Amino acid sequence: MKKNNFLIILTIILVLIVVISFTSPIIGTEITTILTTATTVIGIFSVFIEMKRSADIAECEFIFNLQKQFDENSTIQKLYRKLDNDFSNKDKITNDVDRLDVVSYLTFFEMMCNLIIKDVINIEDIDDLYAYPFFLATNNKVVQNIELKKYKQYYRNIYTIYPEWFKFRKSKGYDIPYEDNKLIK
Repeated sequence: MKKNNFLIILTIILVLIVVISFTSPIIGTEITTILTTATTVIGIFSVFIEMKRSADIAECEFIFNLQKQFDENSTIQKLYRKLDNDFSNKDKITNDVDRLDVVSYLTFFEMMCNLIIKDVINIEDIDDLYAYPFFLATNNKVVQNIELKKYKQYYRNIYTIYPEWFKFRKSKGYDIPYEDNKLIK
């Protein structure tokens, strides 16, 4: 609605300028120059807005595809359910959890943290979707003991992004699963 109002007003102004330019030849050349400049500026501004909009849409599609990969990976979902049940005190996770499930789960977040490091995505854009599963794993003592601390060198991106993400959530006053079991003290 606002865009239509803007276009109507812009059209009226342009029509008035054209009418004035035809009625007064001396003023007309100046108005033509102004009109040409204004049209160029508006065109550049419109292209910029469309490029920004396209980039935002592409980023949303990218995040949607990441979520789809997370949701459709049965190995990741199996461990996610176990971690969630553990956190909600329904069923405690133990050290006999399948290490390959843990590796698969953490590899997903290792890749995501790499995307954050490379500025492909940012924490604020993915926080709502991924903070809970991320901290559910990274702050879980069993996951820390069987994988994250034992094989720290394989999870450099997680260790790089973890403090930044933790700080972001604290600054917003958001809850963090297993906050007392921080991966990095």
